[in-house]
Amino acid sequence: MTQPNTDGDASSIPWPPQEDNTEQTGVKAVRELETHQESRRTESLRNHWYFWVSVGLGLLCLLVALTVTTIAWHYLVAENWHWLTQSQLHSLRTLLFSGAITGALGFGSSYIRNRIKS
Repeated sequence: MTQPNTDGDASSIPWPPQEDNTEQTGVKAVRELETHQESRRTESLRNHWYFWVSVGLGLLCLLVALTVTTIAWHYLVAENWHWLTQSQLHSLRTLLFSGAITGALGFGSSYIRNRIKS
């Protein structure tokens, strides 16, 4: 509720007069500052993890692309151009089709998806 000023101008003063809570306001400001600083630290750590997970996913995708290219090369070109033995080629196929790469890509993509949500 406000009461018009008796001097005739349009300004108004709060009614009833407000108490001076400078100590409570100061404590509240300090808590807000601490909360903001903690939020910035947490966000900085999350950004750090996001960067390294993104780098790791990029390297993993590059590894998968190189493996697929190498296997395709050995199937498509003449035999005198092959540089891997049959056991090495079998090891590459085992690595490519194992669940390790799929699991790592799944973990990385779920981390990125959760990071984007929050």
